[in-house]
Amino acid sequence: MPAAAAAPPALARPARDVLDDLRRAFGDRVTVWARAGEAWRVVLGDGMAATGPADGAAEVPGTGYRLEIPGAAPEVAAGAARFLASTLARVTRHDDEIRSFSREISERYEEINLLYSISETLGSIISLEQAAGTKEAAAGLAAS
Repeated sequence: MPAAAAAPPALARPARDVLDDLRRAFGDRVTVWARAGEAWRVVLGDGMAATGPADGAAEVPGTGYRLEIPGAAPEVAAGAARFLASTLARVTRHDDEIRSFSREISERYEEINLLYSISETLGSIISLEQAAGTKEAAAGLAAS
């Protein structure tokens, strides 16, 4: 018995939403396949009776996916596959940008929080008069 094929990478939620929209647009019989090692796995649809995409399945450019739309003309399936590829690329890019912005905001929050903690600590240790004296002493040292 052959070894089980590795599962394709998990799709981000926006990509799953796109696939759900595709299924609503073209019907429940739509199947999207992904290569998993030497075998094929269903990403969208049931595909239970088959072990891989049919010969007429359209390649989704740049993704490694195959799209089956039973009863559709080959040019319709190919057009839908091109549209699916560009839409998946766009939502993936947007998802990556959101993650990057989220990391950036988190880092800035940590920096602001650290500055706040430092100023709070300094404020509790040094009185305003001591801080002014320290500033004058530092200015005197810098002038010499």
